[in-house]
Amino acid sequence: MLEKIRLMLMNMLVEQRKFVATSIGILCPNIQNKLEKLKAESASFIPHWNGKDKFEVVGLHGDQFVVNVTDRTCSCRLWHITGIPCKHAIATINHFGYNPDDYVHEAYSKDTFLRCYKYLLEPMHEKDDWPKTGNAPLLPPEVTRLLGRPKKSKRREPDEAPKGSKLKRK
Repeated sequence: MLEKIRLMLMNMLVEQRKFVATSIGILCPNIQNKLEKLKAESASFIPHWNGKDKFEVVGLHGDQFVVNVTDRTCSCRLWHITGIPCKHAIATINHFGYNPDDYVHEAYSKDTFLRCYKYLLEPMHEKDDWPKTGNAPLLPPEVTRLLGRPKKSKRREPDEAPKGSKLKRK
């Protein structure tokens, strides 16, 4: 089983590296897709600048949010929690003509992802070629009896009445 898991992990690491290496842009593909959806949703918000670093963003339904671009925070707290600008923040970033991709946390960058997946699992020889140790083979753990009364393992049939209940006369 462990050998199967090792092989699956080795293949997964290679596939992830290939997937991200072929993507276009500075962000991981999944994050890029999320950001594109948020960019489309940000069109329904109107930012009002206070002259320094804060914005009041008003939605079409009257909802209001406060966005601070320098601190990278929004009153909806999504930007602070996820590291991805929310739709309100994207509306303010677009107000100045900047690129929202530059305001995503560096943990979602393509370079960071590739650094995480840079390590390789080395291929192994056949089991017969492994070095022999003088240790005893590993055995499964002993089964210990739990305290208390054991649970009943009998399952009732769907049409069987519960045990101990009396049938009523009609």
